[in-house]
Amino acid sequence: MLKKLLLFSLLAIAIGVQAQNYTFPKNVQLKTEDDYRKSEPEFLKAFDFLMSHDPSDIAGRKDANMFIITWLSGVPYIGVSTDQNIWTFIGNKENAQLLMLCMGGWVKYSIDTKKYNDEIMGNYKGLEAVIQFCKKNPDTFKDSSIKELTEKYDKGTLKDWIQSKISAREKK
Repeated sequence: MLKKLLLFSLLAIAIGVQAQNYTFPKNVQLKTEDDYRKSEPEFLKAFDFLMSHDPSDIAGRKDANMFIITWLSGVPYIGVSTDQNIWTFIGNKENAQLLMLCMGGWVKYSIDTKKYNDEIMGNYKGLEAVIQFCKKNPDTFKDSSIKELTEKYDKGTLKDWIQSKISAREKK
C-alpha cells in the first residue's frame, strides 16, 4: 500500500512539473492555411501558458513565445496590427513580453469568434489580456501606460478610446 501511495505521489509530482513547462511542438507544420487552422488549439495552449505563468520565468516561457511568434509570422487569415498609439506600453523595453500577450489576446478573440478583421475588438481583447496579466503581476509591471489602460478598462471606456484612436488614424 505504501509503495502504491509513493508511486502515485511521484507520478503526481512528475505531471505537475511537466505541466509547468510549455514545449514547442515538433509535429506541427505551418505551411498552408489549413495547417494554421489545425494548429489553432496549440496557439491557444501557448497563449494560455503565457497568461498563467510567472513573467519572471523567462526560460520557462521561451518556447511558448517562440511558437506564438512563429505562428503569427505566417498565419494568412488573421492580421494583427500593432499601433503604438493604442498599445502605449510598447515603448518601454521592460514591457516587451506584454507584446506577445496583446497579440495573443487579439488572436484568441479571432479564433474564438471567427472574426478575423475586427480591429476594434482585436485591440480590445489584446489589451484586456495585458491588463488582466498585469493585475495578476502588479509588482512586475508598474509602467504609467499600463496604469492608464487599466483605468480606462475599469471605467468601461477602453473600447471607445480604441475606436477614437483608430478613427483618428484613418482620418490622416
